[in-house]
Amino acid sequence: MLTPNYINNEIPRRLVELMGDIETDMLKRVAHYVGKYRRVTGSAEFLALKQTQYNLLYDDLLDIVSSYSGMTEAEVARIFSQSAVKSIDYDSRLAANAGHAITTVTGATTASAAAMQQTLDAAIQRALSVQNLTNTKCLQSALDAFTRASDRAFLSVATGAQTFDSAYRQAVDEIIDNGISVVEYDRGGRVMRYSVEAATRRNLITSVNQTIGKIQEQNCALLGCNLVQTTSHAGARPSHAEWQGGIYWINEPVKGYDSLVDACGYGEADGLKGINCYHDFFPYFEGMPRAFDSDPSRKLGIDNDKLYALNQKQRYLERQIRAAKKGQEVYQAAGMTAEAKRAGQVVREKQAQMRDFLDQNPLLRRDYTRERIG
Repeated sequence: MLTPNYINNEIPRRLVELMGDIETDMLKRVAHYVGKYRRVTGSAEFLALKQTQYNLLYDDLLDIVSSYSGMTEAEVARIFSQSAVKSIDYDSRLAANAGHAITTVTGATTASAAAMQQTLDAAIQRALSVQNLTNTKCLQSALDAFTRASDRAFLSVATGAQTFDSAYRQAVDEIIDNGISVVEYDRGGRVMRYSVEAATRRNLITSVNQTIGKIQEQNCALLGCNLVQTTSHAGARPSHAEWQGGIYWINEPVKGYDSLVDACGYGEADGLKGINCYHDFFPYFEGMPRAFDSDPSRKLGIDNDKLYALNQKQRYLERQIRAAKKGQEVYQAAGMTAEAKRAGQVVREKQAQMRDFLDQNPLLRRDYTRERIG
């Protein structure tokens, strides 16, 4: 079993930091190359230089991705393996206390352990493929940002609407505001754009948690266990708060209990172990005390849905702080000293807003790791 805090914070932390570094480095290079048009006067000269700069930027972006690829791949493998070991170790202690024995995912000395290892290895390979695709999407998004910014800057100057310095400032502003997005598609085929951090966090949490679910199913089969308990956390997603901390059957109906699939939506995108879900489940044996409360927010003296809303507000403020810090770095890389100084002031203002918000809501705790950009 993995705790909600581990799933929410420990699983994505390092990879999100690395991808944030990649995005910031890419944005700096985009701003650098857009600034090369200062002395361009004609459209033919612009187009020729644009192609040259595009090719140089592409090479630079590839270098950035390559310089981080070893670290990102190692982190993906590490967090999957660590999560599997933590989950199995917890279940081993739990089963032992209930008089059962369980194998481990490491050491693969039995057919059951080998099957778990196979599940884990396959999941790591899928996750690496997703990560490589995310890197490719980041690279293309950066190139698109360069094309948009350079075209707008040149046209503004060519039409006499702005000086180059003014047009360049506006172009860099747009680069910072838009950032680098990862394009994906929902089930209806609609185009969805996510920030690099959001896409990385969502993909990794979802993939690791779903893999642990498959291993848990194997654990339960090994133990002959038909009941499981779900974890819980204060301020859960409202639709998940309805079933968290409960006990459910997974294979055969048991009188007095609901189905894990029907009650919790296990296997569905918006259910247990669906997209961005922080809940897990683990073997439960009749007579064992419940390990998780179904409504932990109550013990804190606050309604679950209200705490959920406060957590979402904190996440919003954290994103604003990171965005302001990222802007400050890009302005500095572009040689825009005055703008970088103003961005630094924005960082301080956003941090002050965070302090005020937390002072007004003492149940919340500041998480500085979510405010870092690398």
